Amino acid sequence: MKNGIWHPADFEGKNAGEEKTKEKTAVAIAYEPGERAPKILATGNGKCNFSNRQMSMEQYYGSDLSIPAKILKDFTPEDAIRFFERAGMLSREKNGYLYPYSEQASTVLDIFRILLKKKQIRTVTEHLVSGIYEKNGMLTVLSKTENGTAKESFDRVIVCCGGKAAPKTGSDGNGFSLLSALGHTVVPVVPALVQLKAKETFLKSISGVRAECRLTLLINGKKAGEESGEMQFTDYGISGIVTFQLSRLASYAVAAGKKTEAYIDLFPRMSGETFAQTLSLIHI
Repeated sequence: MKNGIWHPADFEGKNAGEEKTKEKTAVAIAYEPGERAPKILATGNGKCNFSNRQMSMEQYYGSDLSIPAKILKDFTPEDAIRFFERAGMLSREKNGYLYPYSEQASTVLDIFRILLKKKQIRTVTEHLVSGIYEKNGMLTVLSKTENGTAKESFDRVIVCCGGKAAPKTGSDGNGFSLLSALGHTVVPVVPALVQLKAKETFLKSISGVRAECRLTLLINGKKAGEESGEMQFTDYGISGIVTFQLSRLASYAVAAGKKTEAYIDLFPRMSGETFAQTLSLIHI
């Protein structure tokens, strides 16, 4: 365990280049609101792309990029490959994406189940954590079950509930409430990596059309971001990779009541002059 966070080396019983050390006795419990881990099973369209060889800071967006930078430095894609290989799972690569060789997310879940059992970590299912409080240097976890309520105390608790984008898989925002009650500060939460809705109604006529474009986001008339790549028109607005990458900025702007506009350049490789000349040749 490093800085209170479980590291893959803890499961392997050794750190890189070190002999296996004597394990310390500990009691650990993993709480799950459902029977199995739905997020893992849904990842990568059921194939679970557990990492990517093309990981770089250019792929990340946020207000503090030092956080993902440290994570990528401490645990690289190669580390992920070795971790699963030592646990008995081979991997395969497709366009940089790393999948279990079986291309089934259930394989990854089974590996985690095996490792949890090996480390004697008890998994408690059908328990919805309702509260965490600190007393006498210990953290007590309260949970709701079919039979009522339960509580157990620990010296450390790791909260990894995700955000609030997928309530059916457990990401219902409950984690923010748990952390706030313990005194942590939670930044305003807005949708990210999502589609954008538009006021225009004519988009229904071109719903489903995909195109390479340059998408520029304006907030109160000022350029806030720009991305190039594939975009898709929908009956309610726009979607696609470029839209997802700018959606965080758009969501914060809309939440703050700012004027938010998206300009779409469907001919990003063509100059304005050339485009105008091309249009002049069209006679309908």
